[in-house]
Amino acid sequence: MWHLRHRQRMNPNVQVSISDQGPGISGDPERLFRRFAREDAGTGHQGYGLGLALARDAASRYGATLAVQSTGPQGTTMLLTFPMAQPQA
Repeated sequence: MWHLRHRQRMNPNVQVSISDQGPGISGDPERLFRRFAREDAGTGHQGYGLGLALARDAASRYGATLAVQSTGPQGTTMLLTFPMAQPQA
């Protein structure tokens, strides 16, 4: 599930939140943004540990941020925040 939110008055950014209904992230979620980091909580999920690192890298190249907004037993929500483009004069 994802949501798009734009609040011009309060925050000149566009935010996209992406949520899942998985078991959440144990420990420090920030570690999953490092290359080759994996969550091995017995889920049987296969991967190389590059997805979130590459996603954050790509976001950064466009001036955006990618962060874990929340995580718990009901799932995890990631927040992707893009700066609004300034009108050119």
